[in-house]
Amino acid sequence: MPQFDLTDAHKEIGKQLHKIRIVAGKIRIVAGKSLNQAAIGAGIAPRTLSKIEDGESNFRKLTLEKLLKAYNTDLSHLLRDFILPPPAAKQCSARKI
Repeated sequence: MPQFDLTDAHKEIGKQLHKIRIVAGKIRIVAGKSLNQAAIGAGIAPRTLSKIEDGESNFRKLTLEKLLKAYNTDLSHLLRDFILPPPAAKQCSARKI
């Protein structure tokens, strides 16, 4: 499991969102959808989603919440393949992130 780099968290989250969107065969509403379909489902602009998935854009918590809802997933699933460094893990659990 790779360690989650908090300095580039937006890039790692973007990669994971991209994986969830394109991986077919998962029982997810968004799996296999085009970028346009996924963006519309989340209520954001397709260009915004493209930038997020490519790691070119930081995003607000509200945008991430919209995407997680549209993707029928949660943050724990999104980050399941990563190990959070100990201080960050404590912060996340304390804030229930």
